[in-house]
Amino acid sequence: MFQNKHNDTRNSLLKDAFVLRYLKIRLTGSEPDWCVDGRTCFDKKKGPQMLGGVVHPILLYAIWRNENFDAELIREKVLFLKSHGIIPGAHRGSHKDLVNGKCDCGFCDGIVNVLKKALVEENEIRKRLAGVYMKNKDKFVGTDFNRAIDLAYEKLKMYPLDKIFITGEQIVSLVERIGGEIEDLLGEHAELCAFVNLQKDTTLNVKSYNRNGIQAFNLDLWAVRERIFLLDTDINVDFVIWASLILYLATETMIVEDKGKSKLDIKIVN
Repeated sequence: MFQNKHNDTRNSLLKDAFVLRYLKIRLTGSEPDWCVDGRTCFDKKKGPQMLGGVVHPILLYAIWRNENFDAELIREKVLFLKSHGIIPGAHRGSHKDLVNGKCDCGFCDGIVNVLKKALVEENEIRKRLAGVYMKNKDKFVGTDFNRAIDLAYEKLKMYPLDKIFITGEQIVSLVERIGGEIEDLLGEHAELCAFVNLQKDTTLNVKSYNRNGIQAFNLDLWAVRERIFLLDTDINVDFVIWASLILYLATETMIVEDKGKSKLDIKIVN
């Protein structure tokens, strides 16, 4: 019994150390985009993490421009990003159900529900993001939080959900057919926190975390900004940042809190 308690304490301390520390790796630009998912596969390079991988900036583009999110748009924008040296990526997972169009990427499978969740949980998400902003004002210099989040929500509310024509495995298969990198993530979700990384050309060392039995969501917001500004140089930066964080929290709510687990802390890394 003493040995079990000792092991439990050691495991708890190990998890706390990883969550508090943000073990990062530096990127060269040769790594494909991946999802914010805390799971991993060990035989692929791990690049910057965004919601659904390459899907995130393309969805923001569609929302900002009020365009259809469909196969034509995804094909066009993925090929455009490839032409600018970006390696597009997406993923499947252990619970994929290809017959029913499920890839086991919570964001890709649930895009419509993520957008709905963002609106239904608006008050809670605003409250949580206000707390994140207040703790990290030095990392958001020049930001008028209320004005920025109002803009993000205005655009999200104006976007008709019937403009989303493609989700789940349809997206992943399309990205794969046009030369994207696809990984197959292992195991179950067990994320302990949700990082937001602002430091350019770095990402979370997801493989090291998983080797130590730890998972964390990670959103490389710097990469979202880079890719969306390739797609649209006129897009509003406040919209990019705060719409991304709204959708990140909505996704976390669906994957974590709606499954009966405690909400995760949002940790800004710079």
